[in-house]
Amino acid sequence: MTHDGSSWVAITGGNVGNEPDLSLSNWQMIASMGRATGSTGPTGPQGATGATGNTGTQGVTGATGPAGGAGTVYNVGGTAQTSQHVVSGTATASDQGRDSEPHRLGRLHK
Repeated sequence: MTHDGSSWVAITGGNVGNEPDLSLSNWQMIASMGRATGSTGPTGPQGATGATGNTGTQGVTGATGPAGGAGTVYNVGGTAQTSQHVVSGTATASDQGRDSEPHRLGRLHK
């Protein structure tokens, strides 16, 4: 018979209702359940890539960067030229990096 994973054989007749591990005079173990644990097997192959997750929430706004430097003004015979722009017409330009209303200075060429 099998009891708790081990195999037992009755060594006395009429051995009914006696559990083998509690009545050793009536039973003999012929195969013990293994109790040892084997070594760990090799690592399996890499699984498939999962589905793309949802888009995360918007992050916080970063700090304001430092102010830019002042532009350089060149006044050349009716043309105001800065380090970044050339303005044609009769105007004196002072470009501080802001061309919010370039039409006041004449034609703007970038």
